Amino acid sequence: MSSRLGGASEQVLTLETMAAARRADLQVVVLMGERLGPVWVHAPCRVVRIVDAPSRRGFADGTLAGHPERGP
Repeated sequence: MSSRLGGASEQVLTLETMAAARRADLQVVVLMGERLGPVWVHAPCRVVRIVDAPSRRGFADGTLAGHPERGP
């Protein structure tokens, strides 16, 4: 999945998402990537919670080694 954010006069931020499965499920590994110009930042995560309610659907993820927001 890919999406682009930015206007005509702004730099474009491209977001890419790859997953080890077609659907989010517990323990599935997800690799999110952000590109700003020629620079890519990869953010590996693992699905740790699933939300599947009548009014909302989604997942929560935990960071893995190599994620830019991972703590010490």
